[in-house]
Order: sequence, then structure tokens, then C-alpha cells
Amino acid sequence: MTLKYEPDWWGVAESQIKELIRASVDKIHNKSDIQPRSLVKRKNPYLYRLRGANSAREFASAIVEAAISSSEETIFGDFFEEVAIVICQNSRGGIKSSAEDIDIEYDTEEGVRTLVQVKSGRNWGNSSQQKALRGNFEKATRILKQGGKVKTVRSIEGICYGGDESKYVHNHEKLIGKAFWTEISGWEQVDEALMELLSECATEDLQDARQRLIDKVVDYLQSEGVAENGTVNWVKLLDLVSSPSRREIEIHLS
Repeated sequence: MTLKYEPDWWGVAESQIKELIRASVDKIHNKSDIQPRSLVKRKNPYLYRLRGANSAREFASAIVEAAISSSEETIFGDFFEEVAIVICQNSRGGIKSSAEDIDIEYDTEEGVRTLVQVKSGRNWGNSSQQKALRGNFEKATRILKQGGKVKTVRSIEGICYGGDESKYVHNHEKLIGKAFWTEISGWEQVDEALMELLSECATEDLQDARQRLIDKVVDYLQSEGVAENGTVNWVKLLDLVSSPSRREIEIHLS
């Protein structure tokens, strides 16, 4: 992709974001270090039988993908919040907010304060959590105005990606994707610059870690007699995940 220009603040932000990317990759690696026995035991064998994952490798691939993908979503949710703070700090002088469950705050002009809560995707919470978000905005707004220096408070629910249009909901704005990134940075191509940076930092190590874990799960299934000629014996798998291990029994009886 071709960027029209890079604002002066981007060089510093870029360096900081690279550090965040490296830290996120390390966290994903750590989450990939799962014991095969623990992984197999906590998965629902009925679900995977229904999906028709008959070979041991298909089953192993499915449960590894489910486990790691869930971890990655959590890690990247935190990553997006940190990236948004870095970008807003460098571009608009934003700060990490001290208000309850508010991520960022910054001033665009005298007497006008903007509050932002960052969410990675638009389906981030249930109705109670979204109600709590509105309550947090109301509380922070009230406290800021009581101080006298802030006359106007703008509240933003920032969604890092998604296809819906931005809109005003209840007591705050819901900015999605490019609209959100542009708002906190003042740069229309900041989302593209971030994607380019992720592309530069892309690594095959994460995919290799997945494959190593899949191999370990297949070996574990074979060692427990659950994989026969590469095919899952579902009755034996059910017994394996439903029964405590000999070690667990020994600990209980000791």
C-alpha cells in the first residue's frame, strides 16, 4: 500500500508499536505452550464428533486452532488498546485515563475533553456490559465537569475493526474501524500504516508453533490408544476425557 505522507509523530509511534507487536507475539508463543493432555481433556468430544473430524490430525488441528485462536483474540484485544493509547499520545497528546474503565482521554480544544474506551471488535459484550460502559461515561463526565476546567465532554466507544457504520448510541459516539483510528490520530491512513507495520513484523514462528502443538496432540492420542491407524476412536476418547488420570486418583487417595 502507498501512504500519501507520514506525519512527524508517526516515527516515534511506529517504534513503540513494534515493541508492542513483539510483546504480543511472545505472549502468543507462551499461550501455545499447552500440555496436550490438558488440551484434549478440556475439549468437548461430542462437538468434534458432530463436525466429522475423524482423523487424529483433523481432531488435533481443530482443538489446537480453537484454543490458540481464543488466546490470540484476548491478546490482540489488549494489543489494540495499547496501540490506540500510543497513537493518541503521539498525535493528540492523549493520556491513559484514570477514570474507571476509560482507556484514553485527550483535549482537542480548550474546555473540550474526549473520553475513549477501546474495543477490538463490535461484538465485545452483552447488554449488561454495554450498560456499564454508558454508566462509566456518565460518571467520568460528571466528575470532569465538577472540576470546572472541562465544559464539554465527548465520549467515544472506539471499535478497532468491523463493517458497521459509525453512529451515536445512547450517550456516546460509536466509531468503527477507520473512523475510530482517524479520530484518535488526525491521520486518515493510520489504520493502513498499522496494517503495513504488522505485515513487516509478520512471522512464520506462530504457525510453526501451531504445527508443533498439533504433532504433540497426535502423539498423545496415539500413546493413549485413542488414535488407531490415524483415526480417532471416539469411545476411547470419551473415556479418556471423562475419567480422571491415574495420577489424579493417586493424589486424591494419598
